[in-house]
Amino acid sequence: MNTALVNELLTSRMMLAGCGIDQLESILKHESAASARPLSDADIEQWALSVLSDRESSSVEYADGSVVVLPLTGVMTKYGRYDWMSDSLRFVVPGVDDIADALYLADADSKVKATVLLINSPGGTVSSWIRIEEVLRQRKKPCVALVDGMCASAAVYVASLCDKIYALNKICQIGSIGVMAHIVDTRQAEKKAGYKIIDVYPPESKYKNASLREAMDGDLKTLIDEELSPLARNFQQMVREHRPVNEKVEGVLEGKVFYASDAINAGLIDGICSLSEGIAIAEKLAKEKADIINYITNN
Repeated sequence: MNTALVNELLTSRMMLAGCGIDQLESILKHESAASARPLSDADIEQWALSVLSDRESSSVEYADGSVVVLPLTGVMTKYGRYDWMSDSLRFVVPGVDDIADALYLADADSKVKATVLLINSPGGTVSSWIRIEEVLRQRKKPCVALVDGMCASAAVYVASLCDKIYALNKICQIGSIGVMAHIVDTRQAEKKAGYKIIDVYPPESKYKNASLREAMDGDLKTLIDEELSPLARNFQQMVREHRPVNEKVEGVLEGKVFYASDAINAGLIDGICSLSEGIAIAEKLAKEKADIINYITNN
């Protein structure tokens, strides 16, 4: 069992578009199996080399002035896993922490002038973006987010921390800004199977798991007021701080999903471009920053 990933999926609140729920449940089902295991350091190194370099070498080396493109795809989880649906059982699906580490190393490399996040994700767990948020906030070089299909929920959170966001096609989808809790009530199934589960709490622990217990009995107020709404407000405020959001557009900060042309009007992205044009935008931002630094240094 991939214990770390299963624990994350069971305990973390979700920033996930509805289309990602089935995928999330499939991941949980597989990673809960006894045969599933966590990724090793060697697995992550192999993935990093395949993503960051076209050469079969023991380290990643760049030409001067490189722009590094990193993919952020699928349901976002903090921890990585194997892709059991691929032809190769060794194909690695990196966790967002692994992508964050690759981004950190690329940003620190003197031969790299900018980075690009190539995003196709419905979002994921709240805990998945903690590390990459830190890296994006502390980076020294430009980073451009390019939407290659979908950028929803937690993926929007990450993309908003980049200098620019562009979609690669007008049918790309952007939005679903919000949070959710996915609760599975198994009590009837347990009862049918002959099980009776009794949870016992002493008076000293009367608030322990209170929101979940109340939600299971149909009272969602505590779960919403004390857990989900604070997360949602933080999400909205973060997007406001980093994007020129047009709040006159209905639902822009309340979970609505937009096609790329409408996402431009909503202030969620900056435009539509090709991959090569997106890389050129990153290069331009790097040059502008270098020119500013040179001006300050020489004046």
